Parts: sequence; structure tokens; C-alpha cells
Amino acid sequence: MKWFKHMCNSISDPFVYSLVKKYNGNGYFVYFGLLEILGEQNCIDKYFVTNFDYLEHRFQLEKNVLIEILNFIAENKKIVIKAENNKNKISIFCPKFMEFSDEWTRRSYKLRSHYGVTTEELRHEENRIEEKRRDKKRSRREVEKKRKDILSAEKTADMLEIEKYFCEKVKEKYGAPYALDYGKDRRLIKTMLTFTDKNKLKSIIDRFLDEPNYADCHTIGVLKTQINKLLQKSARNDSMLPSADEIIKTTGGKNER
Repeated sequence: MKWFKHMCNSISDPFVYSLVKKYNGNGYFVYFGLLEILGEQNCIDKYFVTNFDYLEHRFQLEKNVLIEILNFIAENKKIVIKAENNKNKISIFCPKFMEFSDEWTRRSYKLRSHYGVTTEELRHEENRIEEKRRDKKRSRREVEKKRKDILSAEKTADMLEIEKYFCEKVKEKYGAPYALDYGKDRRLIKTMLTFTDKNKLKSIIDRFLDEPNYADCHTIGVLKTQINKLLQKSARNDSMLPSADEIIKTTGGKNER
């Protein structure tokens, strides 16, 4: 039961201490066993009516020992215990049990106890919180899907732009249209765009078409196989650009107008 968390320090309670001191573990077992039985039977605000045979079976104690422990608990007014019909019929009720239950029902819903929260109201509140959680999760999924859709649309636009650029450059060089293998070539372009941007890829395409080593092999497939080599060569060439000091030296330290 959830209310057991309220009793984690029960061993330091004066009543429990006295109970254990007088009856050892049997006293502790019977007291909390009775609370557990009340919880099992949903007897939070009403008496649980049973007989000694049932309690003897549950606690596996001799009747005289059990009666003595029950009397001690009743005398300390922790649990109301009434014996009837020559002590064969017994009624059990715990006033504190309501407090334990209220603490649990109020734990995170911030419902004031004087409203008299019922199990049905609590269930509705739990459903409302669960639905709110699902709505947030659904909203996050929709936002993520839109973000992915936007990125996918941007990547597709870049891919189509590179495809068009490559075809135009090949036609410009050879005077004949490039025969696209749409599925394969587009996959290759998308792959190349994962590790370089479209503007850089365009400059690589220009370099690729000017390279004599690739004459008559100017296809997107060959470009993909040579992309790393071309990127490295491009990086080396970029690093060989004149520095600002060199430019100043060549212009004689004067600003050109």
C-alpha cells in the first residue's frame, strides 16, 4: 500500500516501541498486519468485521497471545477493536488510516482535504494528468516531425540545385545533355551534401570537370568516388592563398583605389 511510506520511521514511535518491547516481533506484526488487512478490504472509513479464526489463520498465533496483543492495541486507541458474541465476532477500524489515505491522495494533485476527495475524483484527476502528459508528448512529436520535414525539404532543394548545376556544366562542356540515373545519382548527391555544403560542392564540380585525369569520366558516380581527394586538394589550394601581409607587400603598402 502507498501509505506505508508514511510509516518508515514507525519504529521510533513510542507506541510501537512499547508494543515491540512487550510482545517482540509479534506485536509489530499484528499491528501492521491489521492495517494491511484494512487496506486489502478497502475498509478506510468503515469497520472490517471478521472472526478470530480468520485472524489466527492470518497471523499464525495462538488465540490467547493474539487477544492480548489486540487488547494492548485497543487500549492505546491506535485501532478500534470490538469483540462480540462471546469474542467470536470482531470488528476492526483505524481512525488514523483516513489520514494516511488522505496524504496519498493529496501527494501531487494539490487537492485540499476538506473537499473530501473520493476515489472516483482521484481517478479523474489521474486521467487528466495522463492525458496532459500524452498531449505534451504528441506536441513534441509534431514539432520534431515538422523540423525534420523542413530539413528534408531543404536537403531536397539543395540536392535538386546540385543536380541541375552538374547537368548544366556537363552540357556546357560537352554540348550534350547528361543522362541522369535519377535514383542512384540523387542518392550520391545527398551523400556528398552530408559532409560539404552546396556552394563548396559546386566549386568541387567545377574543379572535377576541369581535371584532365577525369576526362570522359565526368559522371556523378565518379565524382562521388573522388570527392575526398578533390576536397583535400581544394583545402590545400585554399591554404596557399596569399596572406594579407603578402598582398600589402605586392602593392607596395599602398591602398588601391
